[in-house]
Amino acid sequence: ANEQEEVNDKKDDNEEVAQALYKLGHLYATKSDYTTALTKLEQAMSLLGDDDVVSFLSQQRTCCTQSPSFLTTKNKLRIQLLKSASDYYLQLSDTKSSLSMKSNLLVLQKQLFGNHHVCVASTYRCMSAVHMMVKKYEKARYCREEEVKIWRFIVKELLLQKEQDTIATTTTKEEEEEEEGGVEDKGFIIKHPKGMTNHLGIGNVADARKALSCVLHDLGSLFENSLYEYEKAVTCYEEALAVEMSMLEELKKKKTNQETNKDASSEEQEFKTLSMKMRETKRKIGGVHYKKGDFSMALMTSFHDSVGSSSSSQPKSVLK
Repeated sequence: ANEQEEVNDKKDDNEEVAQALYKLGHLYATKSDYTTALTKLEQAMSLLGDDDVVSFLSQQRTCCTQSPSFLTTKNKLRIQLLKSASDYYLQLSDTKSSLSMKSNLLVLQKQLFGNHHVCVASTYRCMSAVHMMVKKYEKARYCREEEVKIWRFIVKELLLQKEQDTIATTTTKEEEEEEEGGVEDKGFIIKHPKGMTNHLGIGNVADARKALSCVLHDLGSLFENSLYEYEKAVTCYEEALAVEMSMLEELKKKKTNQETNKDASSEEQEFKTLSMKMRETKRKIGGVHYKKGDFSMALMTSFHDSVGSSSSSQPKSVLK
C-alpha cells in the first residue's frame, strides 16, 4: 500500500512539473524562442509517459454523455503539449516535425473521443493546411476528405437525435393525454437517451451543417485549383449546395412555425446571408463548367435557380 502511495505521489509530482514546463515553454514561445520552448515541451512529455492513457472508447462511450470535462489532467496536458509543439515547429518552418506532432495528437484524440468528434475534424483540418503550405496536395486531399466524412457523420447523428427527441416529446404528450383518458395506446416507443450526441463535440445541427458546407467548399477548391479534377470539384460544390438548401428549408420552417417576431430581424439576416452563399456556390459550379469548356452548363448553373440536372437528385459523393 505504501509503495502504491509513493507511485501515485510521484505521478502527481510529475504532472505538476510537466505543467510548469509547459507554461515555461509557452513563455519562451512568446519571446519567439521556439527552440527552447520545444525543449521544455519535450521534457514535459517525457515526464507524462504513455502508461495510463485512458481509452474512453471502450469504457465510457456507451453512455454517450461525455464531454471534454471528463478528461484527466494528464490527458488535457498531453493535448496542449502536442498542439503547442506542432505550432512551434511550424514557426521554425519544420513542417515534417509539425505534422508528426499533429499525427500523435490525432491518435490521442481518437483514443479519447472516438473517430467522429469535432476535435478530430479540427486536427485533420490543421494537417491539411500544413500540407497545402508545402504543396503536398494529395495528402491535403486525404485530410480534407477525412474531415468531410466526420462532418457528414455528425450531421447524420444530430438529425437522428433531433428526430428521436421529437418522437419522445410527442410520445410524452400522448402519454399525458392518455392518462386523462383522451388517447388510445399507440404501442411502445424506445426513447433516445438525453445527451446522446455529446460525444460528437457539438449539439447544434445548423452549426454542423455550416461546417460541412465549409469543408466541402474547401475540398472542392482543392480539386478545382490544385488537383485540376473538375468533375470532383463540381460534385463537392453540388453537395455543399444541397446542404445549404437543407439549411434554407429549415429556416423557412422555423419562420413559418414562429409564434412571435422577437428574432425576426436576425432570422431575416441569416436568410439573406444563406441565399448569398448559395448564389456563390452556384457561381463556383458554373466557373468549373466554364473551365471544362461546357459554356451552356456554366450559364445554367451560374444564373438559374437550380444547379442543373446533375443536382436535381441526391448529389453523388467523391468519397468512397
